[in-house]
Amino acid sequence: MGRKAVVKDRKQDFDKKQEWADALFPFFQQHGLKGITINKMAKWLEKSKSTLYEYFKSKEEIVTLALLSKMEIMKDYEQILNNEQITYINRYTNFIQFVSDNVSDISNQFLFDLKEDYPDQWEIVDVFLKQMVQSLNAYYEGGIKAGEFKNVNVALLLHADRYFIFDVLTNPKFLIENNLTIKEIAEQYLHLKFKGLAK
Repeated sequence: MGRKAVVKDRKQDFDKKQEWADALFPFFQQHGLKGITINKMAKWLEKSKSTLYEYFKSKEEIVTLALLSKMEIMKDYEQILNNEQITYINRYTNFIQFVSDNVSDISNQFLFDLKEDYPDQWEIVDVFLKQMVQSLNAYYEGGIKAGEFKNVNVALLLHADRYFIFDVLTNPKFLIENNLTIKEIAEQYLHLKFKGLAK
């Protein structure tokens, strides 16, 4: 007879779980997710493996909580795009600055590992990206209707944004090879975009 699975009651201190998941986020960016064990995470936190298991049932749970926390912070982009107190162009400038500030600490290796090995967690990112694209779509349509933008193809604008934000801005190799900082590349992208977009 095999051993029966033991259902362990875990501590429900959400604040502590959140604190530890947030503390592990830079560890994931530095090392990626492949080969990372609960034991290695515990060492990073200067806790014991058994202590972590008192709060989390798996590595996946920790990754999910860290990811959700990051996405919650990044949701503020919606307020920036919808800020009717400033022009559409200034909204976009603030949006790009906000995104660049918040993706600068996310590594390509982390995103690659997430997409390859953590489909449930990658779904969180995918849903977030789709929501961002929907928000940008409404933003562009609003800017065109308000007369601040030329009547150009919105789908093309969205494609360019998605590529820039998630393939260029988060690519440290591109930045290093082209001797660019995140601030510089964001400023140059804005200049290129609105030189042809703004009336």
